[in-house]
Amino acid sequence: MWKNIVWCLICLPIFFISCNSGDSANGSDSATAELMKPNEPLWHDSMAYINNNKSEPEKEIFVSKSMVNFDSMAIEIIGSFLNIYEETNDKIITTRQKEFDVEVGTDPSDLGLKIISENLENIVVEQCMQTSMTIMNEGPHCDLTDWLHHTTEWERIAANDTGSYTLFGYTESDTKKFPPVTVNELKNAARKHCGDEWKPVIDQIRDLEGFHSSVGMNKVLVRISGTDKVSGRKVERQIMFIFSMGC
Repeated sequence: MWKNIVWCLICLPIFFISCNSGDSANGSDSATAELMKPNEPLWHDSMAYINNNKSEPEKEIFVSKSMVNFDSMAIEIIGSFLNIYEETNDKIITTRQKEFDVEVGTDPSDLGLKIISENLENIVVEQCMQTSMTIMNEGPHCDLTDWLHHTTEWERIAANDTGSYTLFGYTESDTKKFPPVTVNELKNAARKHCGDEWKPVIDQIRDLEGFHSSVGMNKVLVRISGTDKVSGRKVERQIMFIFSMGC
């Protein structure tokens, strides 16, 4: 009997120490789990900072939004790396086209839009791309956007399950297409467009695609067309995305 009492007195402190250690470990795991909990999406005005890649919880993408209010339709523009710093407002745009700049490294497939209209039916969304020539000087660049271009055919974009439209990307070979020109024609156009300060760089150009000259994607146009339900007339508006050709 005394032996059993002794063993109980010895084991009881060990039991309490073990339980306290377990509570401490559980508390630590809980705190760690709380610290590792992914951030909720943060919204500020027309811009959002979200995480849309569950396999890489530390990777966050900056997404911006803007509403374009044409007289016949409203278009919500959504895109990562979309350079929009304007507030969404109710101002009606009377022109047929609205332009947006996108940041370096953006792919057209990063961009999307949603059409909002109660007056249009048979809505069709199409996309085309334009290339231009650029003159480069190890960072600074002069884009010949007022010269020659290669423009692709219009291609229809299908609506996804949510009713929005995601632009499609282009291959590198697509973005390198350009009308046939000579090096001298390129140099003459560059001297006229870029100015005298670019003369030393232009004089070094030996090829159309080289260290100081290159062809690249400059613009992507989206054409939205539909039929007015009342008048039956065709309505068309365009969104132009302007891509930087250098740093």
